Amino acid sequence: MENLEIIFENIKVCDLNKLLYNYLLLDLKNIRNSHFYDEEHDKDLTIEEIENLENYFSIPAIGNINVDRINLGIDVLDIMIIISFDKIYGDVVINFPTKHFQSNTSKSDDSNCKILYSKLETIYQEIELERIILGYEPAYDDDMRLYCLDNKVQKGK
Repeated sequence: MENLEIIFENIKVCDLNKLLYNYLLLDLKNIRNSHFYDEEHDKDLTIEEIENLENYFSIPAIGNINVDRINLGIDVLDIMIIISFDKIYGDVVINFPTKHFQSNTSKSDDSNCKILYSKLETIYQEIELERIILGYEPAYDDDMRLYCLDNKVQKGK
């Protein structure tokens, strides 16, 4: 249980930029490296070479971004973001070492968790997606899951 994972499941492609740049405060200067593949031109791309993520993911595609830090209510360090879409809907998976979540502030782990939960609830209320899962990697496994916001339960769908 060395890594925590947050899964934003079945997010609409039109909300991807909002999630990454408005809510997670992804900053291009914090990106260590990224990898996307342009199937049409048969070449590898970095996120800086992609003019519009919504257009890029309008066809089934996968990409990853290795980032120094993002903001989940508190700064979280050493992040891997994996983005996969099947035209309209996709998943965004954020993976980071637990040690960077626990030790990057002077606040207690309990306080950090409350801040993280609050941030996830805000994202959940303001972006259309099916659910958000937080857990130890792999968070998809029920026994590794710590927290889940699910629209079937929360939003009455």
